[in-house]
Amino acid sequence: MYKALGQFALLWVWLLSTAISSSVRADEVVECEIVPTVQLYDVSGLSAEEIRASMLSTGPVDAAGKRRFAHAEWSVKWHWNTNDDGSVNLDTVAVKCEGTITLPHLRDAQSLPESLRIEWPLFVERLLAHESRHLSNVAIHAPRIVSRLRAAKSPVFPNRANKIAQRVVADIQAMDREYDRATSNGRSEGCWDIPAMPS
Repeated sequence: MYKALGQFALLWVWLLSTAISSSVRADEVVECEIVPTVQLYDVSGLSAEEIRASMLSTGPVDAAGKRRFAHAEWSVKWHWNTNDDGSVNLDTVAVKCEGTITLPHLRDAQSLPESLRIEWPLFVERLLAHESRHLSNVAIHAPRIVSRLRAAKSPVFPNRANKIAQRVVADIQAMDREYDRATSNGRSEGCWDIPAMPS
């Protein structure tokens, strides 16, 4: 159902990866750059209503099991070396962030009425902007794993270190939920209401 990113969207990914990597402040302990993978799923329709129905039928499923027009998934991984006593060597803590954004690809877009043909790419850009914000939260806040571990009382053993890292991940997940709540899953940003697209 999903396919790799098409040539027309390569600029979006460049802008997205640039925005995400530059959003990490220079005074953070470590950067967590994300170069996202973008995958597309096919939708069809010649009116806003038909396109909406197609997206609701084939769009990505979020963590709550609901179909969405677009979706961002991310992961944060951490690792370290240990000292002779088995404690974490805090100078070796590192984090890695990964992300995937799924967006709709409209088949036969050139067959759309002119107003909808103009609006469709703008609509997809709004989707991309919303989903990229989720990944930006990860890039900005995942480095707290390193700073919180270094601020913890030594020695820090792996079990405790993992719990500290997992709390940071839980904080980012809470930010995701709050962002979606504040924007009604992007509706206030023009991402979900198809009436934003002329029919």
